[in-house]
Amino acid sequence: MVFTGTVITVDDIVLSRKFYEEVLGQKVILDFGANIAFEGGASLLEKGTWCEFINKDAKQIISLSNSFELYFEEDNFDDFMQRMKEYQGIEYVHETKEFPWGQRVIRFYDPDHHIIEVGESMKTVIRKFIKMGLSVEETVERTQHPIEFVESCLENSYISEFCTTYYRPEINVLYLKWKKFCCGDDYRNPLYYVIDTFMQQKCATGLFNVANGFEDKEEDIQWAFNEFIPKMASTSCKNIIFVMGLENKIEGEIDAFTAEFMKYFKVYKCITIDEAKDLIKTL
Repeated sequence: MVFTGTVITVDDIVLSRKFYEEVLGQKVILDFGANIAFEGGASLLEKGTWCEFINKDAKQIISLSNSFELYFEEDNFDDFMQRMKEYQGIEYVHETKEFPWGQRVIRFYDPDHHIIEVGESMKTVIRKFIKMGLSVEETVERTQHPIEFVESCLENSYISEFCTTYYRPEINVLYLKWKKFCCGDDYRNPLYYVIDTFMQQKCATGLFNVANGFEDKEEDIQWAFNEFIPKMASTSCKNIIFVMGLENKIEGEIDAFTAEFMKYFKVYKCITIDEAKDLIKTL
């Protein structure tokens, strides 16, 4: 069985259609006169027709029940709120409020007193926190959303089950975190992305979180020394920061990488991501 949509009853189909199109930006995909369907699954149905469908009297159709809502998300929440000010006659359930997970929402009634909630899209909320300087892990905690969803919202990113890497344009830093052991293309493809990003964005600093690091295969180490690091040296990169964690099982291997990186870049080691953030501010 598949859920396909929600139907709400309305007194005036013309008035309600105008409201949903103009205020909420909905697009009609089917118009049967007494029944209108929008993209996304919401539909309007005239009250008289609904009464015929369910064999009820119009007096038995309750208005202003406050028992359910239609929920919408908006990427450009500030622009939406500005448009709301220009639309006269809206009855608000409450003014804009921000929830603990960082999302701003507003609720109001449609012409038939069904509650409408419009929330700032969580993709926008997550990107806002990333731009504010929160790491992926900190954003997961702040927004109460799973890491897979947070990573899917990242801009300028390469995400796999082995690695997360993304570019932070507001501080001109490329962030990379290894998640678990990998080799071959699973190891090299994220690093090719790193090279391409440094070349395209003129990025100055690479922050490599190796707290969950692993022993690389010998062929991957040689590839890194012979291809990855020399190609990085031809980019705009000036600084490499390693985040080691409190206990790191591959410190010896990192020392070998550090020595090779130091031929081309300034190299720093930090214990925590917060320490690395403070360091970035000084570079």
